[in-house]
Amino acid sequence: MLRTYAPALSRSLKPGGRIVLFKNWALADPAPFASRAQNVAAINAGYDRLAAALPLPAVVAPISDEFEAVLARGGTGSLIDPDGKHPTGRAVYLDAVTLYGIFFGRSPRELPDLYLPPAEAGHLRSVAAAALGY
Repeated sequence: MLRTYAPALSRSLKPGGRIVLFKNWALADPAPFASRAQNVAAINAGYDRLAAALPLPAVVAPISDEFEAVLARGGTGSLIDPDGKHPTGRAVYLDAVTLYGIFFGRSPRELPDLYLPPAEAGHLRSVAAAALGY
């Protein structure tokens, strides 16, 4: 698949540009893995392999890492919809502020409180900023 798409990506990539890989979160049900930790480890390994195999500059957006940090404090209900697969509005906000930090090279902490209560938005921006090294 990389051989199929890499040439087109290479042609469309501007000088200094990079591919952003959106490292997705583990679903609420870890099957076929024995645990959530094993599922997350498999996701991490897969994205690491993909980034290393790409013949283009790439960055992995640490969405899964941020999910795990938030979930460790509050359970899956705050970020994963009751169906166990889809993101809640909080998760979409976390995704958006993370991508902001990657695309613009600025800390998400500086963004205004929008869409969520200020304390919650601030916490999610801090999680994203920490994962991005700000």
